[in-house]
Amino acid sequence: MAWTPPAADTPPPLPPRTATASASPSAGPSHVPAPPSEPGRRCALDGTALFVPNTPIQSTGGRVIGRFSGVATHLAVTELTFASPPRARVTTGNALGSFRLHGYVAARDLPLFTTASVPIAAGHIAIGERRSVRVTGVSPDKLKIEHTAAAPLGRTFTAWTTCSALSLDPGTPPAWSPPGDARGYALKKDALELLDGPNGAAVGAVYRAPGAASVLFFGGEQSGGFVHVERHADIVIDAWALASELSALPRGETLDQAEPAVTTHGAPHLALATEPRVVKPVHEVTLRAEARELEPPIGVIGADTETYVIDVMAGWVSVMPKSMDLLPPESGAFWAKKADLGL
Repeated sequence: MAWTPPAADTPPPLPPRTATASASPSAGPSHVPAPPSEPGRRCALDGTALFVPNTPIQSTGGRVIGRFSGVATHLAVTELTFASPPRARVTTGNALGSFRLHGYVAARDLPLFTTASVPIAAGHIAIGERRSVRVTGVSPDKLKIEHTAAAPLGRTFTAWTTCSALSLDPGTPPAWSPPGDARGYALKKDALELLDGPNGAAVGAVYRAPGAASVLFFGGEQSGGFVHVERHADIVIDAWALASELSALPRGETLDQAEPAVTTHGAPHLALATEPRVVKPVHEVTLRAEARELEPPIGVIGADTETYVIDVMAGWVSVMPKSMDLLPPESGAFWAKKADLGL
């Protein structure tokens, strides 16, 4: 089998910890995952998620127990931890017809989207609605997120928000049309300082991406050498700037600046000469990372799940979901008892 390499991780903060019980190695098919062993805050997200291929799923202790293949899969997030870097406690799949792994993924690997504009500088700069973001920090009441601006803007923007402002559903960004009397203004310099009013206080800056010819803004109101400008894209801007820093376009003229294309990931395929045998368990079957009784469960195969039988060894079966939404670790396997599968 050949799949693309994993996505990279990067860090943020950490508070106190509480001791918790570990999973019982002899837990049966209806195994419920143990309470989290690292402190965190509740963050309930549920839906269909499309991960970068090979994104790892870890056990409590950090061992890789599985990988996302790049195929859309159902995901339930229950909390985000205060670890450095933060992790998301997740369960994959549905109750029926899927492999349900209980584990953690790096919080920044979650494919999350804003459900509303998230302020960077209140009233003036924001990450737009239905835009992809990464969680880079977790506090008891807020999440730190970041968004890398699409061309022609450059730079990564950060903001603080709550779980309720995020979703696994990408949705559709809202459309925006400039007022009929608005005029186009082009930024052809490297950066533009944004102000809260004419000759006002700075609220931030935007930067032209390397290779971009210009950045288009729309504006109308002017006062004492300053112009009120707006831009409604992945980064929303409503602020004032020095008119001399911008090139005013002839009225009615704009620049062609299309929205960036949506990124997709190629899904893997199982490269075998013949398709393996398929079984459908009639009840939940416990999954383990190794073929031994004392190995703690990592999840279950849901009842009625189409399951590939890869290998059989001394009462154990190496298995894979036929849906191929989840993969075992690079050098590992998913194992279930032969008798539990009815073989």
